[in-house]
Amino acid sequence: RHISPYLWLGSRIFELARAGVSAVVGGHEREDSQARMHHKFVLIDKRLLLTGSFNWTVSAHARGNCENLLVTSDSEMVSAFSAEFERLYSLFRASNAMPQQPLPRAAAAAR
Repeated sequence: RHISPYLWLGSRIFELARAGVSAVVGGHEREDSQARMHHKFVLIDKRLLLTGSFNWTVSAHARGNCENLLVTSDSEMVSAFSAEFERLYSLFRASNAMPQQPLPRAAAAAR
């Protein structure tokens, strides 16, 4: 499952959805949302956590940004981040109405 803050062209959320990944939009382009998805973490098989300032974008990686990324299997950290993911996924899924195609950046910002 995936939570994306973006719907605009360039977002990979549509590719993930077409591949069968359950994806929701986490705030930035949702007109009804006061919450904003800004976390940057990945959970793998509920056993491994990747978190930090690293932006999961091609441009962030290609530019050689100074970022940090913590990789841990600490069960307490994995459990805490898992609970936060479930909370956010439920919150954003409850009123999610994701369009079938990416929006131009200006249109997404206007939503």
